[in-house]
Amino acid sequence: SLIGMVASFGSHKGFGFISCDQVEGDIFFGKQALPPELQGGEDTGGPRDFFPLKGRTVQIELKQG
Repeated sequence: SLIGMVASFGSHKGFGFISCDQVEGDIFFGKQALPPELQGGEDTGGPRDFFPLKGRTVQIELKQG
């Protein structure tokens, strides 16, 4: 897993970028990499802009692919 700060997140697109000290550059992630309580959107019944993620520190699971 990786802990970093959300640099940007497009809730309408379902993806964003995280920056962290452990790797160089930003890391692309899809909302399914976020903890369920932060995913929001239609599949959890919440509004599309459920949670402002930019600037939040989050932990995501990394998968190669």
